Formats: sequence, structure tokens, C-alpha cells
Amino acid sequence: MLRALLLLMVLVQFAVAQVKVTATANRTILPAGEMVEVTIAVEGAATGVPTPQLSDVTNLDLVGGPSTSTQTSIVNGRVTSQKSYTYFFRAKAAGTAIVGPISLNIKGKPYTTSPLSLTITPTGQKGRTGEREEVFIQVIPDKRQAYVGEQIVLTYKLFFSTTIYAPEFKELPKSTGFWTEEFDMPSQLVPRDEVVDGSNYKSVVIRKVAVFAATAGELTIEPLTAVVQVERRANQRGRSNDPFNDPFFNFGRRREQVEVTCRQLSLDIKPLPEVGRPAGEVAVGNYSITAKLDKVQAATNDAVTLTVQVRGAGNIKMLPSPRVTIPPDFEAFDPKVTDQLKRGPDKISGTKTLEYVLIPRVAGAQAIPAIELPYFDLANEKYGVARTQELTLSVVRGTGSGSAGALPFAGKREVQSVGQDIAYVKNSVGTLAPVGELPHQSMAFWLGLSGPWLILAGVLFAVRRQEQVSRTLSGRRRRILRSVRLELDAADKANQQGKTEVVTRTLENVVRSVAMEWTGLHTATATAQEWEAEWNARGLPSEQWTVLSGALTLSERNRYAGGALSRSDLTDLIAKLRTVTQELEGVQ
Repeated sequence: MLRALLLLMVLVQFAVAQVKVTATANRTILPAGEMVEVTIAVEGAATGVPTPQLSDVTNLDLVGGPSTSTQTSIVNGRVTSQKSYTYFFRAKAAGTAIVGPISLNIKGKPYTTSPLSLTITPTGQKGRTGEREEVFIQVIPDKRQAYVGEQIVLTYKLFFSTTIYAPEFKELPKSTGFWTEEFDMPSQLVPRDEVVDGSNYKSVVIRKVAVFAATAGELTIEPLTAVVQVERRANQRGRSNDPFNDPFFNFGRRREQVEVTCRQLSLDIKPLPEVGRPAGEVAVGNYSITAKLDKVQAATNDAVTLTVQVRGAGNIKMLPSPRVTIPPDFEAFDPKVTDQLKRGPDKISGTKTLEYVLIPRVAGAQAIPAIELPYFDLANEKYGVARTQELTLSVVRGTGSGSAGALPFAGKREVQSVGQDIAYVKNSVGTLAPVGELPHQSMAFWLGLSGPWLILAGVLFAVRRQEQVSRTLSGRRRRILRSVRLELDAADKANQQGKTEVVTRTLENVVRSVAMEWTGLHTATATAQEWEAEWNARGLPSEQWTVLSGALTLSERNRYAGGALSRSDLTDLIAKLRTVTQELEGVQ
């Protein structure tokens, strides 16, 4: 038994040691734009295998991968293992595509694959006879030749012969030179059975669009690219690293993401015929036109709405505006334009509505000429004109507040007849000025210029004068008398408060101030006798000096000799001194 196990281990070791690396493609001939799978398989090693690096690839676009899988099996005592990396490419252009040698270093030993050479055929050509594609997209136009502005319906169908899931658009086609309108698509795609080149397929319409060429020539619709999940059969003995894609749990099936692209589409766009073509813009398709006013009678300056509707099948959004001629006696505003599209199974139709706001300015019967829309009839390939009836509006002169006080309105026609002869009248004389008189030649100019300086000079003179006056004898004495009266007021207040000493000191100061000023003896050593002699010498009233000297004597006696002046005595002295100051007011 032990010998058998040892022999088995040796055989297993020998089998695992045989490593082989290969690169294969699931197809070697394919049209441009279609997918090809390239698988790098490592036989004899399931672990320690690095991810291959694809650096030398020409004429192929890498769109997915790598998708990895691992397989280990024992058959008749022989152990085999394999690890695979699958890459998804899309062929670029017709010619040859190359996947260069791929080098791997497995457990210290280098391995290199042989290069792959693929043949890329032109778009739309089958890869090889009898080859069956699992999934592909076709774009089917309802016509390949059309006029400028004519509707072309493109139907994108997804064909598949296997189970697919969740198709999604990866890149919508560019349609330079076309105006496009998408058709509504059902939320649930219902497959249909179809036979393509003798093979049975399921098909679903994944996109439907109407295109309108804006210019003539051979225009191109770029390919549409979609991504779908394709269900494929998996090797039952294999084992993937992805547990959610393990064939054991998916009953031998696995999903792969595949990118599919339809072919490029070329369309021949013809210009509109020149014979019989009306001037200006022309609509393409079949249309009818109607027009109406919201009222048949209106007052001047009232708003009236003119509604024009164009119905038909074609490029409603790019439909040129009908030719509307508004009479000159109307004031017209830019129309409000509304488009309503109706997407049928195979055509785009709808209504374009234009609403004009008109204001009649002149009373009378007004007529709006027939409104026209020239178009090119695709069925008969000739031009026609859709036309409305002439519209009439009875306009009366307005009586509302807005028009009662308004001036009579002159219509545009009348204004055009008068033209440039309109003259404007100045309704006020205004202020006249002699021609040629300059500003500096007026008295007001100089008064205005010198006024501020004169005022400033006056103020300075007044201040200086006040200073001079204050320096004169009379000014000084008036100032002293004002000060004396203030002191007497303070003495009277102190007397009422019983402050006798304050009162007597104040009265002494009052007497001394008056005596010094009026006698001219300003020395501190001057005596009462000297003031009296000078007072008399100056011819001043002796009665006033008697009051002053008496007040001084009583005050000094009360302060220094302990006199007993009562409050009434002091009040009497204050009153007498007030009288003296009043009398001295006029003595200079």
C-alpha cells in the first residue's frame, strides 16, 4: 500500500511538471468592428501563473478581459491542470491583425507563445462561409436615398442566437449633418424570430430614430456600440476563480460581457430641386396651415392675438416660420412659438403654433393678408404652398381711459407719407442770454466770487473791534461792573446761608475793585483815604463813595474787630452796593 502511494506521488509530480503555454483565438477571420476572443492557456500549472501582459497588438482594440478560469482533473491516475486568461478584442479595420508573442515566467522558467495572425474583412462581409455569429447589431434604414430635410427612419436591431442579458448602449452613433428625433421605445423588449443568412436568430429593436439631413451629399451615420451579457457553456470540469461565475453554481453556464458594434451607414442625400423652388426657406414634407384672430372686432390700442398653426409630418422643430404680413397700422410683437411632436410607429409629425400679439393703432376695417408656407411635396416631388384665408378685423376708436386722453394716433402709413417733413415745435421760451456775453463780464459773477472774502473780512473786523473796545476804559469798567454784580449775587446767596465771613470778604473785594478802577490807584497799598481823595479829585459823586467806604469799614470791622452785622444789615449793604454799580454804569 505504501509503495502504491509513493508511486502515485511520483507520477503526479511528473505530470504537473509538464508546462505548456499557448495562445489561441476563437476566430481567425472576422469583419471589421466585430469581436474576437484571445485565450492564453497555461497547461500543467494552475498556481504561480502571472497575468499575461499584451503589449504587441496591432489593428485590434482591447475592450475587455482578462477573464480567468482554472481547471484541474485526474484521469486514470494522470493529473492535469490548466489556467486560462481570455481577452476580448474588437477588429479595427480591414487587413491583418496581429497578437504578438506573449512571454510568461512560471516558477522561474520562461515560456513564450506563438504570434497570432487574424484576417479582418471589410465591414458587412462575413468572416467565413458558414460562420455563425452569436450576437450582432444591424442598423436598418427605411431608405438609403432622400432629399435634404426628408425623414429617414433608422432601426437598430440586436440579433442573438444564445441567451443574452441586459443590453446597454455604450456609445451612441454620431450623426453629423443630421437632425435627430428619437422614437419612444417600449420598456420591455419582445424578441422575434428571424432568419439571417439561413440561420435562426432572435431579434429585438433596441433603438429607433428619425434623422433629417441638413445638407446634401453622402452623409455617414457612425456605428452604434452596445454591451450585452452573453451566456455560454462552461467546461464542467473547469473551475473559475470567480465564485459567482462558477459553472458548478450556474449549471454549466457562464456569462461573458460582449461588446457589439453595428456597421457604419452611408446615406445619399439629394438637394431640393431648383426648378420651381420658391424664394426663401422651404419646408420639406406635407403640411397644412390655419390662422385665426381671437376676436373679430377690437378697439384701438387693444391687444389682439393672431394664432397660426402648421400641421404635418416632417421636422417640426426645424420648420421655417410661415410668411406672415402684418399691416403697418398694427404694432406687432415677436411670436410665441410652441412645438408639439407626435411620434408614430414610423414617422414624426406634429404641430407648430405661432402666437402673435397685435395692437391696432388706427380705427377702420383692417385686413391681414393670407399667410403662406411654401413646402416641397415629397410624394409628388414638386413644390406647393399651404395658404390661409385673409383675416379681417374691425377696429373702432377706443373709448377707455387709455385712449380717451390720448392724442390722435397717426398710423405708420400716414407717418410714411409725411416722412422727413415732421418738425418739432419748442413749447417754452426758456432762458435767453445775450450772444457773446462772457460770465466774468456780469456783476453777479464778481459778487459771487468776492462774497465769501467780504464776509470773512467783516468777521475779522468785528473780532478786532471787539478786542479794541475791550481795551478801552469804558469797556474795561463794564467788564468790572459785570464781575462785581456776579460777586454781589454770590454774597447775597452766602448771606442767606448765614455765611457772614464770606459775605464780608466779598463785599471788601467789590469795594476795592470799584475804588481801584474809578480812582486809578491800582496799588495794593492804597488806603481808603487815598481812594477818597482821588475819587473827589476826579469829580465823582461823593454819595457813591460814602456808600462804598461805609461798606468797606463795616466789612473790615465785622471781620477783624468782631462786629456783629446781622443778616439784614448785610442785605442792606448788598442792596446799596448794587445801586452804586448801577449808577456807575453811566460814569466813565
